[in-house]
Amino acid sequence: MMHRIVCFLFLLSALAGLAQTSAPPVMLLSPRALMPAAPIFSSDRLICTRSSLAMAGYRTPVLLFTDNTRSEFFRATRLVFPTPPAQLEILIGNKRDGDKQVFSSRIRLSDKDVVERIELPDPEAADLTLLRRAIWLALYRSWLVSSSEGNETTLTKIPLWMAEGSIRKMDKVTWAADIDRILWLWSHAALSPARELLLAKNGAASEPAIGTVLVAYLSERKGSEGKKPFDILLKNASAGNDWSIERIAGAITGTTDLQLLDEDLDLWLLSLCKKVVLPGMTSEGVLQRFRSSLLIYPSDYGKLFDSKKPYITFQELLETKDDLVLRKAALVQARRIGMAAIGRDTTLTGLAERYMAFLEAYASGKQGPDLARLLAEAEAQRKGVEQAVQTGKTLQSE
Repeated sequence: MMHRIVCFLFLLSALAGLAQTSAPPVMLLSPRALMPAAPIFSSDRLICTRSSLAMAGYRTPVLLFTDNTRSEFFRATRLVFPTPPAQLEILIGNKRDGDKQVFSSRIRLSDKDVVERIELPDPEAADLTLLRRAIWLALYRSWLVSSSEGNETTLTKIPLWMAEGSIRKMDKVTWAADIDRILWLWSHAALSPARELLLAKNGAASEPAIGTVLVAYLSERKGSEGKKPFDILLKNASAGNDWSIERIAGAITGTTDLQLLDEDLDLWLLSLCKKVVLPGMTSEGVLQRFRSSLLIYPSDYGKLFDSKKPYITFQELLETKDDLVLRKAALVQARRIGMAAIGRDTTLTGLAERYMAFLEAYASGKQGPDLARLLAEAEAQRKGVEQAVQTGKTLQSE
């Protein structure tokens, strides 16, 4: 984190200094000013920054930013390149029109060498977040090819969301937000079946979070023969095999049963509800999932009472006469609530303790005003937490 901050400050200060004597728009530059300046390389020569003479002052700060971002990529991913990656080439443009865009592509040069090229049309206006993501994406593409023994066919066989989703997952803040988004869609039956999600070449375009979660599913789950599905599918792609639902299902479940594939993803998403990506953080999505633990499902309640409503609320529990079955269920639920708050911020853990106190008191046989007070205090605190996380805000422990 410190490296990133220093790099950002260095780049911004350099750009601010250059702005005072910035070059005129490209159409006013002299032919000499438009001539290429000597490129600058990183110590391993795997990063290169190029510009015209007019923009030569940007080469060093851009190189430092790129080098630090590359180091950040390796720390976050711990990926190993079996073969040397393609050179990362940053082209600094001559524009002065506020263009924030960053362009990225894999280019084969006339001498048959391949470079990952990133273009900054206007270096002063370029969005540094987009630049950072473009650098990570270029490195990830190089890793995919390197892991396929240099076979670039891999990039044409795997869907586009795999690379983009992998990059999004590396950013913990984005990854946590993507979990919230996908679990919300899933819980509202708004997520397509696994076979449709995994088969789409770029099905995550409208919902980028889908790609992030699917990458996690393929890379974290143990598939057939104990291997990660991601590794199996990457090997298939490097061998020139098409991305097919049969191969996907086989890599995950060891069969071509698509119903089993759907069920497997559902179970994995259920386990994702408990995942703590950012310790000490509570978002609106986390709180929504926590609220699902504020119901009691006694094992015989739906059988002996209302089969359409196999649960009771805490308020209904409060109004229920002393019942041994419900007392046991309350104690079990208290433990579940405690588990649901593990790893979250102190506000949510404090709220969990309030509800646990109520349930444990009920389980011990307590009745009357004291029990009602414990529930009222917990409910009041919950409403306060809900207001605090409205409109996408998050709570974070210091």
